Amino acid sequence: MDMLAIVTSQRERFKAKNQMLETDFQQLRSSYAVLQQDNATLRSDNMKLYERIKFLQTMTSDTNGADDDITSKYSTQYEAHIDPFSAFNRREKHRKYVNLNSAERVVLNLGKMVLSDKLARHAVFFYSIVLHLMVSWYCTSLLWRRIVFSCRTVRKPMRHT
Repeated sequence: MDMLAIVTSQRERFKAKNQMLETDFQQLRSSYAVLQQDNATLRSDNMKLYERIKFLQTMTSDTNGADDDITSKYSTQYEAHIDPFSAFNRREKHRKYVNLNSAERVVLNLGKMVLSDKLARHAVFFYSIVLHLMVSWYCTSLLWRRIVFSCRTVRKPMRHT
């Protein structure tokens, strides 16, 4: 066989393999979309069921306090779903964040990062203490040098003869 035939057959194999992978990818993409839709449907169904459970609990006034993991999970989601103020607050924060320029965003994110971590807060605190001590020492040494220099160069009064 000559080299052209080998390269041509290899190219045809790669084309077939590529076509097979693309059809597999399209099938996976469509199944992923179906699963996402099913997930959204199940989530909304669970929220409706939790709402019914909550309603039945208030009607029977059964407050035995036996919350399991599932009801506590959906409790927080339900509360977030029915609370219009938190959704409004999130939208307003996002709108204000988008309106910031890049320097303000950097400062805001840096501040959030420092304030959210205990170690970072302590590091900034001790850094500021050390920085203040160094500046105070430098200013004191400058002042002390000026006082010492002015004491050395005290002028003697001139005599009038």
